[in-house]
Amino acid sequence: MKTTPQIFERPSFIPKFENCEYFKDKYIGLTGHRGILGSILLRRLKESNVHVEPYPHDIIDCERLYKWFKNHQFTHFFHFAAIVSINKVEKNILRAFKTNVIGTYNICEQIMKTQNNCWFFFSSTSHIYQPTSIKNIKKLSIDSPKALNSIYGETKLASEKLIKLIFRNCSTDACIGRIFSFTSPTQKEPFLVPTIMRRVEEITNNAKLEVNNGDSIRDFMSAEVVIDCILHLASKRFCGTLNIGSGEGKNVFKIAQEIVKLSNKNIKIDVCNSNTPNAYIADVKELKKFLLS
Repeated sequence: MKTTPQIFERPSFIPKFENCEYFKDKYIGLTGHRGILGSILLRRLKESNVHVEPYPHDIIDCERLYKWFKNHQFTHFFHFAAIVSINKVEKNILRAFKTNVIGTYNICEQIMKTQNNCWFFFSSTSHIYQPTSIKNIKKLSIDSPKALNSIYGETKLASEKLIKLIFRNCSTDACIGRIFSFTSPTQKEPFLVPTIMRRVEEITNNAKLEVNNGDSIRDFMSAEVVIDCILHLASKRFCGTLNIGSGEGKNVFKIAQEIVKLSNKNIKIDVCNSNTPNAYIADVKELKKFLLS
């Protein structure tokens, strides 16, 4: 039931990226090519015959990283590699900080030392923000209060601070994209959409589906649309920090409802909230301004 495009429509202000000619004479570096976003970017660049080199090793291996960077001269570099799953982060906090923060430092160090005039993209997250109450929903802007209890968000926020310090006085144009929720047909559990899809597939007709935190609201896009945004940013070498999201929220109950509808099953959805419902919706004024300019 690969139905993600029907659940989350493309926001009208985000055009599909079609200017691949821009990258034809460019040399692209990439980490995290086995993840959802990195794999989509790699596929799309290769389909357009763009010269792209994915880093094949662990980003905390400084010796291999140094040797690899020394043999390349990139015009653009996309850094997606990270431990993302909340379960994995909380299970091994030290490993998460080592990969997400020290690994990012290692990448930045090599770019600063070996890459001249290279545009750098860092994949950050909406988890750095403190969510708002569903009773007083406010869109999250760059200056919104930061999360106080998200370990994953803390690793990304620490990485952002490193990037700004390292690149502030050098020729590298650094772009930090705070990416809100996304999904893809290849995304796996424990992420929200594949988890609900699996449960709907397994449940019998006329049964009940219990959805935890169904009143919470999330800003979702297709992963392909996220990559469109990032390619637009890269083609104009955007420098700075912005949110990457749709600017619209949908509660988890409605997401489950649409997945059930696509299954053609008669399933009643019950909502329980083990946590206080909250909302993550992106303020996308800066993204709109950039894309529509």
